[in-house]
Amino acid sequence: MEASEILSTLERLRVASALGQLALVSELQAHLADTVRGISALGQVAVAAGQGRWQAVIDGAGGAEAKQPDVARFAATLRAEALLELGRTDAALDAARGLLGDDPTDHGARVLVGRALFRLRRLDEAEPELQRAVAAAPGSFEARFGLGMVLMALGRLPESLGQLRQAQAINPLDEGPYRAMARLFRMTGQVTEGAQRLAVLMQGQLVQTPGLLLDLAELELLAGNTERVPPMLLTLEEHGALEPLHLIELARMWCELNQIAAIQRLLTRAQGLEHPQAAGALTVLQALEAELQGDGDGARKLHGKACTQLQGHWFPHARAALLYLYRPDDRSIKAAEAHLRQAVKLAPRTPDVRLLVAILQVARGDYSVRPSLKMVAEHPGMRPSLRRLASATLGTIEAREG
Repeated sequence: MEASEILSTLERLRVASALGQLALVSELQAHLADTVRGISALGQVAVAAGQGRWQAVIDGAGGAEAKQPDVARFAATLRAEALLELGRTDAALDAARGLLGDDPTDHGARVLVGRALFRLRRLDEAEPELQRAVAAAPGSFEARFGLGMVLMALGRLPESLGQLRQAQAINPLDEGPYRAMARLFRMTGQVTEGAQRLAVLMQGQLVQTPGLLLDLAELELLAGNTERVPPMLLTLEEHGALEPLHLIELARMWCELNQIAAIQRLLTRAQGLEHPQAAGALTVLQALEAELQGDGDGARKLHGKACTQLQGHWFPHARAALLYLYRPDDRSIKAAEAHLRQAVKLAPRTPDVRLLVAILQVARGDYSVRPSLKMVAEHPGMRPSLRRLASATLGTIEAREG
């Protein structure tokens, strides 16, 4: 088997495993094992990549034997992507730059470089890398999607939308561009149009993933179509692919509707999950239940516990910070500041986090954030709870100044 045929088979194997096409996965694995001695281990690596088992990719890529340089490079590329997905961003950047140094025409390696720089918030470096990747391979989904995300982070929203639409046209089965466009519609306040467009797009070939359904439910909520939201959330609760972080997002939506019974249903669902993040999600749900029951002290403790269980996730830090900010004493403000530092590191552009940073400034007597608070209070792309919180903080400023 020629190197090009091996690469094509490995990529087909990766895609088939991602789509759950088990019969095709078995057929392709058997084909590799029969025709290429020593390549079956690399086939397992491709399957692991398709299934998102990134540590297995790293463990397997180093041991997979491949005499053909192009095939060995495929394994190295998967390893670099796995490092990126596991949050080892500096190592991923080094690996991707090594691949690009060996072959400057490898647009896939250049995309990995751009994605790693994006994760590191080095946006001014990420953009030219991804622009070059798009110019070299206009039909590359990864290049256009990556560039769209960078342009969004730079605030160049019309350009971002153009790239995301082209990425969606190239691969209508990937949820990434749809979710990014939903976020863009929220940022620009086009929530009614966004809900309509996303609903139309999802009626096509796209698999309706939990993340996309959550985005659509949120856009409907922001558009004021609150009667449409509960049926969507109830449908989501029965989705077979729910993961712990989806349960947290579901709980946040139910909290917007003040539905404690729904949080209790999700608690039952979380108890049955076998997942590394299940315990952390369960603690967050318990904390949200305590919030709705008016138990602020209990909720603070539970969110603090969740911070250690869900390392790398911003939400429990943000909720703990908010609950500490409700208490005006210096000790509580310092605790809020500590949690917010972590939240800012993890999700600096998330509206919840940015609003809480502004509220902390008000708690410290800095009222210069008034325009930002007014923008949040009036922005149709913000959740109702955030708009109410911004309005209440503006009221606090007026009371202090009056």
